[in-house]
Amino acid sequence: MRSVTSVVAVCTLIVAGAAAGPAYAAGSGPKCGDVLTHNTRLTNDLVCAGPGITVGRGVTFDLNHHTISAGSPSAGGITVGDSSRVSNGVLSGFATALVNNYESQAADIDRVTFRGNGIAVSANFMRGLRLRDDTFERNQTAVSSTDAIIDITHSAFRDNGASLETPLSQVTVRDSTFERNGSIASCLQGILNMDNSVARNNSAGIYLFQCDTSQISDSTFDNDGVAVTFEAFYPGFAGTVVTGSTFTRNVTGIAMYSVIGLGTGGSISNNRFSNNGTGIYANDSGCGCAAEPYAIAGNVFSGNSGDGLHLDSGAAPANVMSNVAKRNGGWGLYVDPSTGSIDGGGNVGSGNGEPAQCHGVTCAH
Repeated sequence: MRSVTSVVAVCTLIVAGAAAGPAYAAGSGPKCGDVLTHNTRLTNDLVCAGPGITVGRGVTFDLNHHTISAGSPSAGGITVGDSSRVSNGVLSGFATALVNNYESQAADIDRVTFRGNGIAVSANFMRGLRLRDDTFERNQTAVSSTDAIIDITHSAFRDNGASLETPLSQVTVRDSTFERNGSIASCLQGILNMDNSVARNNSAGIYLFQCDTSQISDSTFDNDGVAVTFEAFYPGFAGTVVTGSTFTRNVTGIAMYSVIGLGTGGSISNNRFSNNGTGIYANDSGCGCAAEPYAIAGNVFSGNSGDGLHLDSGAAPANVMSNVAKRNGGWGLYVDPSTGSIDGGGNVGSGNGEPAQCHGVTCAH
């Protein structure tokens, strides 16, 4: 009786395990131009010269380690329907490799390599695109979207012209890498959140134009031109935060142009700026108006060839406190009095090129 019970239990577990994954349609694999209405597994590489493959609503398309490539400049890639999934293969050589259809609100794309496409992923107006463990290589643009919500995790962007071009979109990036791209991200009037990610050797970094409520945390920027640029930020929105990150060997770590403030609770805090041209630079806000000071606090500026911190004449006011500036080529901390900034105390400066160490705030030596 015990052996029968054990056999029944094992069989039950096997059946339960089989039911856990998607069931795939039987028969030959899909062809270019097909519309998939059931979960489907690719059985061979495909070269599509005309229409690509459409993945229907709620359907899983397993590329099964195969490659779908473009056979002509007008070839179609994959079109995803709402709540669909594409996984485990390569899309190569398309003008647009993957695009959502008019009704698609959400899709999961995981373990897919996008290689040598014009646009790898186009996601206009999607409200829940999830990119997991994907690789983007040598595309003109890796991810393009307008007015979308996108979550990117454990993904790699290498040698693309542009990695993220996402106006009016809310994009979250976690645990991802960006290497040798023309640019890391361009956010226009949207939100960009980046956490625990690494960017190195990119020609240009992150550009944020009126992207309030954005947050960059626990990330590394190494040799990325101007690593993070803020432009045209205005009062009256929730704060933008840069914290816990490392900036090394960049032309400028953080640059702020025509920035009136970083919003309520905005701050640049607890970061390390080393061996850049300038650690943080802010120019004239162009406003001449009162603005809520944002915090520049707890940062370390060391070994930058110019100033560690430079707030130019007319820049937005900041509360500058508890920063350490050592061995920078110019000023440790330079805060023009016209900014109306607050000396929050606790700043330290030593070994900087300017004998006075700091200007506009007091630094202990």
